[in-house]
Amino acid sequence: MLTQPQQQCPDVTAHMQGPPQGFAGYAPGSLTYDPGQLMSHPSIGHRMLAAALYDHQRQQWQQFD
Repeated sequence: MLTQPQQQCPDVTAHMQGPPQGFAGYAPGSLTYDPGQLMSHPSIGHRMLAAALYDHQRQQWQQFD
């Protein structure tokens, strides 16, 4: 293994002041989040169907262990 010099990967957390700054997004709260669609690869749809995650399958949940 090669030894990496400390100055190549310095510990930058020691120089930070205050709490971590998270990215809240562009204009947070300006839009309501109400998803009505899900777009994904077709295999995800097959998995959701097998897991009975669609609304019309909700009655099946009572039969699960």
